[in-house]
Amino acid sequence: LELEERQYTGMPYAKPVFSMRFEVHRNLPNYFLDCIIIPGLPPLFAISAIHLPLSPIMPRIMVSFISFLALCVHTKELSELLPAGQWCWAFTLLAYFLTLLSMTTVANVWLFKLAEANKELADKHENALKWVL
Repeated sequence: LELEERQYTGMPYAKPVFSMRFEVHRNLPNYFLDCIIIPGLPPLFAISAIHLPLSPIMPRIMVSFISFLALCVHTKELSELLPAGQWCWAFTLLAYFLTLLSMTTVANVWLFKLAEANKELADKHENALKWVL
């Protein structure tokens, strides 16, 4: 914080002027939170939705779809937050997470349809999916 007297052109007297200097530093924990932890939560919720019962399919689909939407909104917010040149690695991680969310949504629908035809086979595939994810 600095105070100085400035004489402006056309004014018969000097005016006091305050100037304030801010130093802004990038903080690694903030990048870690905004670019890894927060985008990692929606896929975690979608993967945990696989442990819900298969018979009412709507909760599984809702959790997967809302997670997908949350990640898309965070991608837009993150693109405004990151400086130029830093978006590429964050976008790679987000593209992987969006692919994972798409896979869980499609797998949930497929398992529900398979359970209508053959419950035993659907249970085997669901256990394999739980193990993979």
